[in-house]
Amino acid sequence: NLKRSNIQRPFIRFEIGRPSGKQVLSIENLNKQFETAMICEDLHFNVFRGEKIAIVGRNGIGKTSMLRLMLDEIRADDGTIEWGYETHIGYMPQDHHEAIEKSDDTAHKWLGQWNTDATEEQLRSLFGRLLFSKDEPFKPTKVLSGGETVRLLLAKLMLLKPNVLLLDEPTNHLDLESIRSLTESLDRYEGTCIFVTHDRQMVTQVADRIIEMSKSGIRELSPEQFSEGAF
Repeated sequence: NLKRSNIQRPFIRFEIGRPSGKQVLSIENLNKQFETAMICEDLHFNVFRGEKIAIVGRNGIGKTSMLRLMLDEIRADDGTIEWGYETHIGYMPQDHHEAIEKSDDTAHKWLGQWNTDATEEQLRSLFGRLLFSKDEPFKPTKVLSGGETVRLLLAKLMLLKPNVLLLDEPTNHLDLESIRSLTESLDRYEGTCIFVTHDRQMVTQVADRIIEMSKSGIRELSPEQFSEGAF
């Protein structure tokens, strides 16, 4: 009789406030080059409601830049990126300090600002689901560990209920149980998801489209090509 692991699992569930239109993202003739690297050349790419798209490739190939192009955080050299009707985007950057400033403000205060209609009970419940014990939400953000920071970012996405998730290496700093819970929640999510990851299990379980970025350009892989590839 195996003892159950005493490692708790966070309860992660992403809901959508309202569905988006059918076409979520349209990219036409997109070009972006940095001094040292070509990110994309004449890229055409459409995303439809409910699709789960993994972006894979070696480190430094431009996966984060591709998400930032989609978000208009960096400007394309040429081409257009258009988000569809009623798209509400929830973004989780790879650099978490970019998202949560290290300050004396508490985690609780930081989370509450994203939805001022949320009740104290809703906030407490979210913190509980993400394994913050009773006093931990009142820690200043400057002392949060890597794992706590990621769980706080996930709480924000659960609170905002976006219908599009853009996630850049969302498994960084998470333990195995949390990664499993996150993978399952993305698999069940009814919105559209574009995520960058090196976690093969997450790609296999969640993605219905796999985009590979490499030195020779950007191509869509079949699940078979992905399972044979080296990332």
